[in-house]
Amino acid sequence: MTITINGNGTITPVSAVNPTGSILQVLQAYKTDQSTLSSTSMADIPSLSIAITPASSSNKILVIANVYASCSDAAVLGLMRDSTVIGEGSGGDADNSGFAMIRFTATNLGSTFSVSYLDSPSTTSATTYKVRGRPTEGSNNLFINRRASSDGYKLSSSITVMELAG
Repeated sequence: MTITINGNGTITPVSAVNPTGSILQVLQAYKTDQSTLSSTSMADIPSLSIAITPASSSNKILVIANVYASCSDAAVLGLMRDSTVIGEGSGGDADNSGFAMIRFTATNLGSTFSVSYLDSPSTTSATTYKVRGRPTEGSNNLFINRRASSDGYKLSSSITVMELAG
């Protein structure tokens, strides 16, 4: 590390302790239980949310979600920061926008759907990131960590947040 001596005799590091892009903290919520969502509006997926408090408003948050999902027809997964939708497609119906569109028949096993999103929350307040979802058909269900036709499969999902120095 390079240092400079100021006019008043104090020593100041020239390079920051945490240069831009340094990982400052990593947090994860890991979901092992199963959930069923049947609402026709986007709803939070239980246990797939995590709060992080950035050290500086110029820092960025890398959000990585991996969600095992299945449905008997079609469903959508989305991502939020507090009450703000992030990382989703633009235009069209907001309830049909997300980072993943799920399309299966009842006999399919499902799959893991993933998203990585670099966010700039511009705050030093606690910020909550969460995964949400909804079935796109009225009689359909969205299943998390299980197969649509059987709860015998025990799977897992996660959301990870990393604070990066700005």
